[in-house]
Amino acid sequence: CWALGAGYETFHEADPDFAASLAASVHAYLDVLEDTCLDSYGDYETARGRSVPWWLVDGDSYTTAPVVLGLASFCRARADERSETALRQLADGLCDCRDGDSIEYPFGAHLSVPNGAAWHTWGLRQVAALARAGAVLEEDRYVSSARRAVAGLYTYFTTSHVRVAK
Repeated sequence: CWALGAGYETFHEADPDFAASLAASVHAYLDVLEDTCLDSYGDYETARGRSVPWWLVDGDSYTTAPVVLGLASFCRARADERSETALRQLADGLCDCRDGDSIEYPFGAHLSVPNGAAWHTWGLRQVAALARAGAVLEEDRYVSSARRAVAGLYTYFTTSHVRVAK
C-alpha cells in the first residue's frame, strides 16, 4: 500500500491514467483491509497485562505503519473518505501501541508487536506514519504520539550508551 499511495501522489497530475490504476489498486487493498483487520476496529485483546488493538495489519504495528504511510500519501493527493477512514482507524491502532514515557520503560515506544516481542528499529516507521497521518488528517493526537516516542525512546537511545544492535 505504501508504494501504491506514494505512486498515486507522484503521478496523479503527470499521468492521470496510471494514477487511476493505482487508485483502483488502493481501493482493492482497502477491500481486503475492511474484510479482515479493520472489521475488528475498536476491539482489543489483552497482552502483557494491557489492552492492545486487535485491528492492526497482521496483528502488529510495524506492518501497519507502511500501510498508514501509503494511505497518508494517497489521501494527501486525493480527497477520499473511505481511505481517510481506514487511515484514521489504523493510526488509532498505532497510537494505542505506544507504551511508557520518557522515564518509564519502554520509553514511549510504539511496540512493534503487541504480544510482547522486543521493540526494534522498524519502530521508526510507526513514528513517521503517525506524524504523516496527523499532518494529513489534521489530527494532533497522532503527531503527539509520535513526538512522545521521539522525546522518550529516541532521546534514551542517543543519550545513554545503550547498544541498539551489533
